[in-house]
Amino acid sequence: MKYTRTIPEGEPEKTQFRLTSEGVHKFQIVDIYSETEEKIVLKCESTSEATSVFYTVVLDPANKFFWLTKIFLKCIGEPHNGEVVIDTDAWIGRQFNGKVVHTTKGEKTYANIRE
Repeated sequence: MKYTRTIPEGEPEKTQFRLTSEGVHKFQIVDIYSETEEKIVLKCESTSEATSVFYTVVLDPANKFFWLTKIFLKCIGEPHNGEVVIDTDAWIGRQFNGKVVHTTKGEKTYANIRE
C-alpha cells in the first residue's frame, strides 16, 4: 500500500511527556522496549493515570542491581529462586505495585520506580 503525505518544513516541536506522579501506583507491563542478554527495558503504564515509565530489569548477576530482579520477578508472580527461565512474552499484561519518585538530572526530571 502506498501513502502520500505532506511533510512540514523545519524541526518538530519538542514533545512534553507527563510524568507519573510521585507515590505508589499499580503498573501494567505493556511492551518490551528493548531486550539483551544483560538487561530488559519494559514499558509500564500506570493503571490510574495516563502515564508510562520505563523499567529496567538487570540479567547480569555481576551487576550490583541484579538483586532487584528477584524482587521484580516475585512482584509479577514469576519464579524467583534458584535457576529460572526468563520468558518476557509472559510478562505482557502482568501488574505490580511500585513507588514512584522523581529525580532531576540537569534540566530534565524523570519518574523512576524505586520500590
